[in-house]
Amino acid sequence: MSFILEVTNFFRNSNPYVRIRELEKNLEIEAERSAEWQRLAVTDPLTGAYNRRGLKLILEQVPDPHMVLAVDIDHFKAVNDTWGHGVGDEVLVKVCKVLREQDVVARMGGEEFNIILYHATPKRAVLVAERIRERVANDTFSCGKITISIGVGKNEEKADEALYAAKNSGRNKVCISP
Repeated sequence: MSFILEVTNFFRNSNPYVRIRELEKNLEIEAERSAEWQRLAVTDPLTGAYNRRGLKLILEQVPDPHMVLAVDIDHFKAVNDTWGHGVGDEVLVKVCKVLREQDVVARMGGEEFNIILYHATPKRAVLVAERIRERVANDTFSCGKITISIGVGKNEEKADEALYAAKNSGRNKVCISP
């Protein structure tokens, strides 16, 4: 069937003004769905933080200088093993709420998060990291005390190296990469 015949039948079989309004409404609904799918593609559904994909897109556009905080919840596997994944999820959400007070937060997987601090000096980044670490350590969780270790670096790789240093030096610490 030709396009002209389709259009003619379209207008002949219904009130064109009503049909146009229906089409406009359908377009609005599709636009909203598309925006929601785009949001879901870059965020973690549990915590609402960005996911790896979202962080990658942001880092492609982040102005330098910036600092990265790599955050890991200490002994998180023990929380899941002892209290169950429901309590583990509660811990993730509660810790993420503290972290999300910063510029950009992404859940990298499991109990690991990255924070991007725009225009931060290394000194400011360490102060922010210490404040976050203390808030989590002093908070109350249904499963008991929760602590985090944080690595501070000028990029993700350096922050990860510093995070491993914090974990290896006893956990519940902030370390900065050289």
